Amino acid sequence: MREHRRHDSASPDDPRPNGARDRDRVLYCDPFRRLLGVTQVVGAHEGLTFHNRLTHSMKVGQIARRLAEDTHRNFQPQQIDDLGGLDPEVAEAAALAHDIGHPPFGHATERTLDELVRNEGCHDGFEGNAQSFRVITKLAFTKADPDTPPGLDLTRATLRAVLKYPWLRDLDSNNHPRIDSDRSKKWSAYETELEDFKFAMELQPADENQRSLEAEIMDWADDVTYAVHDLEDFYRANLIPLPTLIMDEDTGSEFLTEVCRERNLDSELAQQAFQNLKVLLPDTPFIGTAASIGRLSVMRSSLITTLLQAFEIDENGKVMVQPEGRTLAEILKYLTRKFVIDAPSLNAQRYGHRRIITELFDAYCDIGSKSGPNSTPLSTPFFDRKFYLECHSARRAADFIASLTDDQAIRLYRRITGQSLDSIHLPIA
Repeated sequence: MREHRRHDSASPDDPRPNGARDRDRVLYCDPFRRLLGVTQVVGAHEGLTFHNRLTHSMKVGQIARRLAEDTHRNFQPQQIDDLGGLDPEVAEAAALAHDIGHPPFGHATERTLDELVRNEGCHDGFEGNAQSFRVITKLAFTKADPDTPPGLDLTRATLRAVLKYPWLRDLDSNNHPRIDSDRSKKWSAYETELEDFKFAMELQPADENQRSLEAEIMDWADDVTYAVHDLEDFYRANLIPLPTLIMDEDTGSEFLTEVCRERNLDSELAQQAFQNLKVLLPDTPFIGTAASIGRLSVMRSSLITTLLQAFEIDENGKVMVQPEGRTLAEILKYLTRKFVIDAPSLNAQRYGHRRIITELFDAYCDIGSKSGPNSTPLSTPFFDRKFYLECHSARRAADFIASLTDDQAIRLYRRITGQSLDSIHLPIA
């Protein structure tokens, strides 16, 4: 049941296990390669100092695989079986795919697209996790005829592992997102992929609110990667003042008070985690010497090891992360939030990004219509797919925008607004 595919597209002569085949299909598909040009926290154009969405996903995949292998060694087989089984290849495949539907520029684009799509009457809006599920089940190409089968035709186990939020969007009787429901803020599938979602959900665990073991591993690997590698990026860029936080007690105390308030952390746990963290953090600015690179390497390795060891399965067979590890991860993530994500310079960029996305959406929302400014449709790579004209125009526009890199979105915006005409020899995507 775990290895079953909806369309059974695997060759009988292929010697690879199903999980390995899934991992390779994700790794080699075009939407995965696109992530090289997509923002992680700051734009891909900022340079090699910073992780982009591709390097982030590759490291999530590596950590997920190692965590899955460690789980096999450290926990009883019955505990793992009770949670539906565990394949390190599946965990890695899901981790590689978890951001594959991520649109250009970052999370601000998700919110902008969600509002635009819903305003056009497509009620379940837009969400990066749901878009990733749509990409791997429907939009990605694997065959010369891109409609047979659609998507990557991954196994049930891998599809279940991608479902970080295993439900559809929670809507009220008027098809508006429920304000008081977390299920209206994060979800993992649209109505358009309902059959694929049902297929994945037939796998254990049966509880509709519970992730599979591989999904839990993928989610924690994502948290670990984000917490550690983003901290590393912005310390290198001298945007996070680690030496000041370590050496100045007042600054460190103010930060600790703020993170406890904003993240609702237990103050005693946070204090202990912060004191342990200060031992690992560099106490001088990064200057690119061998010594500073070496200290950064030790910090990275120590933090990843500590966070991975916090993952456990309790005596009731429930997956959990030890409170100490969860608290440490929240402190690390808040460093990036406070000193980078909430910085005025990045907020100014987000304003421009929202404008670009809105203009592109307006231009592409009426693809295929016989009236309006685009009576001759602006074509996209999805235009000749059988399912394409059957779905809502807003969903089609969002599909295309979410398939662009940051640079492609900017160039296309300049072209359609007349700011830069480019050349007809340059493709639109």
